[in-house]
Amino acid sequence: MIQELLLKLITHLPTGFFDLLYIFRRRQIDGLILDNKARFLCFLDTLSSKPVNPETLDANRESMEKFARSLSGPIPFVNSVLNFTVPSIASSINVRCYKRSTNLPLPVLIYFHGGGYVRGSLDSHHDLCSRLATYGEFAVLSVDYRLAPENKFPAATDDSIAVFKWVQSHGAEFGLMQDKIAVGGDSSGGCLAIVTAQEAKR
Repeated sequence: MIQELLLKLITHLPTGFFDLLYIFRRRQIDGLILDNKARFLCFLDTLSSKPVNPETLDANRESMEKFARSLSGPIPFVNSVLNFTVPSIASSINVRCYKRSTNLPLPVLIYFHGGGYVRGSLDSHHDLCSRLATYGEFAVLSVDYRLAPENKFPAATDDSIAVFKWVQSHGAEFGLMQDKIAVGGDSSGGCLAIVTAQEAKR
């Protein structure tokens, strides 16, 4: 609890504070200067991370959930947030659908969370998906794909592709446009999005 409060305090500090902190240590990548506030938060995340093994797995997962809660601001209002499951050959996949408007069918972004394939959840990315649905002209379908090491490769990939195919076949039942589907994600979720897009093209 104290860690979460400290992180919230840090995120509310003005950007100028972090610019002073790194005043002689600006980092430039491909001609772009790295945001110093983001840089400091990445440093804190690195400090709290531990090598992933069976003994530290639960702690790692909880650490990511706490970090996500600490960084989230007031959750923007989304008209519809619906939890349901999508069937697959191996299991049912939990998904969460965000829609700003329920009056018309919407294009859909299928979103795969990050976390190195071992961490992350619908809850860790709830704030982000709410914001995407609020400020974008589309619905967001967040996917709770199976995590390693409990589920071996290619479980996460299979789940990602299964959700994409489900939207193509059944999305209209939930007000999703079956012919306007995008995929995206962060970190490992970005990789799942690429694999799903390649499979869709094939």
